[in-house]
Amino acid sequence: MPSINQAYLESIWNKCFQRSVQQAEVEMRKTCELRSLSWQEVFEGQYQLDSEP
Repeated sequence: MPSINQAYLESIWNKCFQRSVQQAEVEMRKTCELRSLSWQEVFEGQYQLDSEP
């Protein structure tokens, strides 16, 4: 049985997201407006990164 299952991922999802946002803000020197991302938004939805001018 895998040690990483959906229940475990859901239990750490928000904490990992917040840490990722903090790291991205430091690296980009910009504030992130996102407050959360769902499983569907990350793994099932399609998105496109905007290019910087």
